[in-house]
Amino acid sequence: MDADDLCLKDEECADYEIGVEDHLLGVPFADERSDAWKRGWNAAKHDIELENADEEIEF
Repeated sequence: MDADDLCLKDEECADYEIGVEDHLLGVPFADERSDAWKRGWNAAKHDIELENADEEIEF
């Protein structure tokens, strides 16, 4: 892996983290954002939905 590949990976990781933070801050989903940002945004949404589902289950 060369330096350009590492830089790209770092940028993808940063975009992913920004997507997670944006969802938690209430930023709406945006199609024009990077794929990594979308994955992060959707991951945060999914985690919150799972947490809410656990709270709604009553035995």
